[in-house]
Amino acid sequence: MTTIRRSEPDRTASVLREGFDYPFSKLDPFGDHIDPPSVALYETLVVKGPDGKAHPGLAESWSISEDKLTWRFTLRPGARFHSGARADAAAVVKSLDRLRWGFHGGNQLWYWDPVDRAFASGEEEITFTLHHPYVRLPSLLWGTHTAIHNETFRERNAARHGYDVADGTGPFRFVSWSLERVELERWPDYPGSTAHFLSTCAGKSGLAEVRPQWLGASRAEAGCAGRPCPAKLPGRSRIPGRGPRFGTNRRTLLRSRRSRATAHRYQAGSAIASFRSRRTESAPLPLWRTRVRRRWQEGCFRRRWCTSVRR
Repeated sequence: MTTIRRSEPDRTASVLREGFDYPFSKLDPFGDHIDPPSVALYETLVVKGPDGKAHPGLAESWSISEDKLTWRFTLRPGARFHSGARADAAAVVKSLDRLRWGFHGGNQLWYWDPVDRAFASGEEEITFTLHHPYVRLPSLLWGTHTAIHNETFRERNAARHGYDVADGTGPFRFVSWSLERVELERWPDYPGSTAHFLSTCAGKSGLAEVRPQWLGASRAEAGCAGRPCPAKLPGRSRIPGRGPRFGTNRRTLLRSRRSRATAHRYQAGSAIASFRSRRTESAPLPLWRTRVRRRWQEGCFRRRWCTSVRR
C-alpha cells in the first residue's frame, strides 16, 4: 500500500504567504467547502481562462460530436498522482463518480443533471454522454467540486485524508494542514500546463523554489485582523471551519441547512409554480416541503388553481 507522508520543509525555498480571515477546511474535494490551497494541490480536467473559456487542465484536448451529446476528453499522457499512482482514465472517472454520487446517500448532485454517463473509453480518454446538448459542460468540469483526486488512496485513508495526507496531480504537493495554516511545496515531477496563461507552472520555471503558505486568521495569532472577533459580534454565530456567515435567527439557520440539491429543486419549483410568497419562504422546513410537494402533485402551476392546499 502506498503511503504519502508529510514532506520535510525545504528551508532554502522562498516562502509566499497569503492570508485569509477564516479557518481552513480540510484539503479534500469531497468536503463541505473547498479552500484556495486545494486549487494548487488538485487539478480539474479543464481550467477557466482569462477569456472565460475552457483551456487544458489534466485533459490536454477534447472533442464534441455533431449532435452535441458526446464529449471526449484526452488526458495528459503519463499523468500521475503525487504518490506515483497512475492518473489514467479509470482513476479519473472513479474520482468524478465519487464527487457526483457520494454526497447525498447515492443521489446525484444537481449540477450533474445534464450528464447521462461518464466512463473511460480508453486508457487516457474519458467520454461524457449527455441527456441533451449542454454547452456549459466545461463549467462543470473546471469547478473545484470536480477536482481530480486519488479516490483509491482516499478510501484507504478516509479519516486522515485532507488533514494529514492528500494525493492530487497539481503543481504543488501536501506538506501540512491545520485550521490556521496550510503549507504545500513544489512537486518537481509536475510536467507543466499546456494552457498558455499557466505555462510558468512547470517545475523547471523560476517558481520552482517558491513554497506557498496560506494563513487563516485566528483570534490568538491575528487578533481578528483589527476587527471585532466573530464571537464578539452581536447576533452572529460562528460555524466551525467556515467563519461568520449566517445569522442566528431560526429562518436563516433553516435556510443554511438545506442542501444544494434541495435548494435548487425548491427554487425551480417556486419559479414555475409562481410560489414565492414571503409566508411560505419563511415557513419551517417540513411545512414548505409539504406545500411544494402538494402543489406539484396536483398540477397547481398557478396559485388560484389550487383549492385543496391549506394556506
